[in-house]
Amino acid sequence: MFITYDEMSTVIYQYSLTEIATQTDVEYQIAAAVQEMTSYLYPQYDTDEIFSAVGDDRNPLLVEFGKSIAIYYVIRVCNSDYLFEKAQLYYDNAIAWLTKVAENNAIAPNLPLKKDEDGETKIKNRYASNPKFTHTF
Repeated sequence: MFITYDEMSTVIYQYSLTEIATQTDVEYQIAAAVQEMTSYLYPQYDTDEIFSAVGDDRNPLLVEFGKSIAIYYVIRVCNSDYLFEKAQLYYDNAIAWLTKVAENNAIAPNLPLKKDEDGETKIKNRYASNPKFTHTF
């Protein structure tokens, strides 16, 4: 698993976590958080490689954002008002970062990009132009 139950102690005290949710509930919310992060990163990045990593091979920033998203889900489900505002803030920060990464891969250069069948990196190109500029008198 990309994030374990024991690692959640860096975003919430263990005694608080055991008061508001069971380990099974927390693990389910961790899986949901990983799935949400996958939905943002999937178009450009090799999410199988990213989220199958364990220990020090994981991207530390993704781990922290995943824990923030997971704890937001846990607190949302348990209706615990005393932590909700802080969890909401961390969740919003995580989603904002994931959105930036999804739009521009220069933000997370150490995440593995998707590869095609030949092992070549898939790069999604976007083409656009400025709106037409006209003068009217």
